[in-house]
Amino acid sequence: MRNTLTFSIVLLSICVILALAHWLIYATTVRVWGLQGSRYLPLLKISSVVLCFSFVGLSVLNMRVYTLVGSWLYTASAVWLGTVLWLTIASILALAVFSFSPITSKALMILALLVSTYGVIHGSTITTKTYTVPIPNLPDAWVNKKVALVADTHLGSVRGNNFTKKVVEKINNENPDAVFIAGDFYDGPPAPYEKYAAPLAGLTAPKGVFFANGNHEEFQFSTKVYEDAISKANVTVLSDAMTVVDGLQIVGVNYRTTNDVEQATKTLASIGINPAIPSILIKHAPVALEAVRDAGISLQVSGHTHRGQVWPMSLLVNRIYKQFAYGQQVIGNTTVITTSGAGTWGPPQRIGTNSEIVIITLTQ
Repeated sequence: MRNTLTFSIVLLSICVILALAHWLIYATTVRVWGLQGSRYLPLLKISSVVLCFSFVGLSVLNMRVYTLVGSWLYTASAVWLGTVLWLTIASILALAVFSFSPITSKALMILALLVSTYGVIHGSTITTKTYTVPIPNLPDAWVNKKVALVADTHLGSVRGNNFTKKVVEKINNENPDAVFIAGDFYDGPPAPYEKYAAPLAGLTAPKGVFFANGNHEEFQFSTKVYEDAISKANVTVLSDAMTVVDGLQIVGVNYRTTNDVEQATKTLASIGINPAIPSILIKHAPVALEAVRDAGISLQVSGHTHRGQVWPMSLLVNRIYKQFAYGQQVIGNTTVITTSGAGTWGPPQRIGTNSEIVIITLTQ
């Protein structure tokens, strides 16, 4: 009952915010472009109402059933959602300058559309970020070896099989010895999970490909539906578990069981990690890091933050996760690397951040 009430309140709040944003965009468009009394005004009003609730409505629908048409419509609504952000900012500025520069007001509205278009194009372009991480007592078999980190592909209604192939090709071009998938491989809602994961079988990593889940793999009642699909693509799923490869402990933990320090401490202790032996932890979110440090982990690889994905969300993400929101940081003797992710969530756009895979060179 509490979960239903919370969901309803969140949903209502989102609808109110979107309604206010669309009203502002509508009012600004009418004033700036001189549409008062236009015969197209009723059409503009209807379009505004439909667009206002399109993303929420299609999100709820897609959480229940996957259809190809539904995924297309959801993608269009997600792009519009990102566009609303920039049109809202542009509307505020346009109204502020309209009285003395109508041309500037129009230019601001056009610029918002251009920025949104850039965000879509940039969000689908995957870059490569490189790091070098020294690990004391690293086994000789891992010295100067490269490992790839990928997270937050968010495969589902917006991105699917072709995006997986693109990520696999990008990783294979770097010739890594191992690949770590740090959660949110799927977006969560129903989708052809096995089809989307199948290209992972093409990863050429002699020491293996390893996966640990993220919060979006916990959308269904069980994470098994996601993990089974990924394991069929020759990926080792580490669900609060560890494997040892050539003297290096590789650990994967679930998002749900490592959200706070107390939970993470219990989970890591149950796995039986030897702090005297070098280790790499695949953990979706860069949180509860004190527990990771105390467990003697050498390197943690994470995602989840998207680095904010779209400005100004990056400011909020930096405030929440502080220095661990992105990049390479150290806590105690543990190195933490957080990637901005290969995909996107919600609007398939990136402004001020990159979609990326990470290549890490391990040294002693």
